[in-house]
Amino acid sequence: MLSPDWLTEPIIDYEYKKYILLAYLQNVHKDFQNTRLYPHLSDLVQHYRSLLDFEKTIRLMQAEEKGELKHIDFQNLKLVYEKTLLNDGLMQELDDIVRFSIPHFKYHLKEGKEIYEGVEHQLSLSPIGIVPLYTDEGYMLLKSNTNYETHIYQYKMTMFQMAGEPYRGIHTHFISTQKNSLIHTFEAIKRQLVKENKDLPNPATYLIESEKQYPVNETLLPIARRMLVRYLYKSES
Repeated sequence: MLSPDWLTEPIIDYEYKKYILLAYLQNVHKDFQNTRLYPHLSDLVQHYRSLLDFEKTIRLMQAEEKGELKHIDFQNLKLVYEKTLLNDGLMQELDDIVRFSIPHFKYHLKEGKEIYEGVEHQLSLSPIGIVPLYTDEGYMLLKSNTNYETHIYQYKMTMFQMAGEPYRGIHTHFISTQKNSLIHTFEAIKRQLVKENKDLPNPATYLIESEKQYPVNETLLPIARRMLVRYLYKSES
């Protein structure tokens, strides 16, 4: 993983930071090729946003800083300042690193998003049994059509604030993995869950199926969670 403060951590040297970044992105690309999206994809988003904010700060400093008074232009009646920011070795080094890094993060973000969309496109979501009015809590079943296992999770919807705006999130708790059979159907799994958890006598239960097999924790589960949040949000609208 790449440290959140990798840009400003010692040693601030263009070649050194370039080496650190490219080594990290090489591992990201390797995992992406194996369809392992997380936690890399979310990390890339955070790093990319931080770099854009840092670049914006540098540009504002460059635009606003007058620098040291160099001389007085008596002919045009104005003060002439010498910019000092870009003459500062540390700031110049950081500026070079940022300029190099942003396109690389953008490229790998695009790669990750394309894989994400490809995985999401072949997922299907369907309710199991009767859907109750209360859907903020329930169960999510994950099934890959290339194997005979179903991963069972209990979910709970959450609300949080970001930049003053309300957002919906989801918390999932892994329960178990069951083998599919003529006996262990999805409906039978739901009935068993009702017996084991009396707090949810008529739980909302959703099945998310994948046409292909993907790493569960690194890819399938994160995408399925976001998919379920959108589905429930649209159902309420």
